Amino acid sequence: MSDLPPPIYLPSSGGYTRSRIVPEPVDRRRFPFRRYSYDEEGFLVVRTKNMNRDPRPHPYEKSVPRPSATPSESRAVCPARTLDSGSATELLKQLIPTLAQDPESFESSALSIFNAHNIDPSVSDALVKVVKQSFAASPSEPIPDSSQEAPRTFTTSRANTPGPGPISLVPFKHERAFSSGSRGMTTWYSTEAYQDVPEPPSVIKPTAGTLYVHKNLSTGILQVWLFGMNATWFSVPDSGQVFHPALQDRVLSVRADGTPSWVHAVGLNSARARNREGRRVAFA
Repeated sequence: MSDLPPPIYLPSSGGYTRSRIVPEPVDRRRFPFRRYSYDEEGFLVVRTKNMNRDPRPHPYEKSVPRPSATPSESRAVCPARTLDSGSATELLKQLIPTLAQDPESFESSALSIFNAHNIDPSVSDALVKVVKQSFAASPSEPIPDSSQEAPRTFTTSRANTPGPGPISLVPFKHERAFSSGSRGMTTWYSTEAYQDVPEPPSVIKPTAGTLYVHKNLSTGILQVWLFGMNATWFSVPDSGQVFHPALQDRVLSVRADGTPSWVHAVGLNSARARNREGRRVAFA
């Protein structure tokens, strides 16, 4: 039995003509289907993949294989947080006693704390390594002082606040380049507490022109110290011009949020104008 369709009679000029209509071949295409994957930051993305397993990448949609993770891990779809100054301060308070009491279990305890706070694993591993190396070199000062590493802790007696016992603070190092393409930078350390401090911490290794800014969270008052050419700290007054010890054309200016900077003395009038508008507090 033939697979051809039955004959169809078509009209012609002399009557009906017997003919067969052979249908054209049908171009059948299989519809693509969507799959789900995760990008490098852990976000869920949708990708399209053809049924014929075309090795060429899709030109419009991103296709990234899903990383290996258990279903119970919530971080597979949530991006990890970076280690900011606030979270570092709280975590260091928990890590330092553990390191002093039981150095053997410090790494496991530290990683569990970082995982509980959803810290980036690369940051947590680097911080644990830095803390262990520094503690092995000097147990009294467990954390190295660097702008790229975790800051040290220091202890000072209470000031302007009744009550026994010392307070523990964590100074953070900051650096900011001079504006207008000038060579040089402003370097300062900052701390916060609910009371004043009598002097800058001894763990800081300053140079001439280094600043130390402490903010009293109870009163909102800033304490500012400057490291001079004679290798000593002196308190910055609330009024009067304060020049850089090595750069006499630079005057100290401090923002309302406690960010200091060495500005040109010729631009002091504009800084005072911004101060009148309530956008800057200048110690000059």
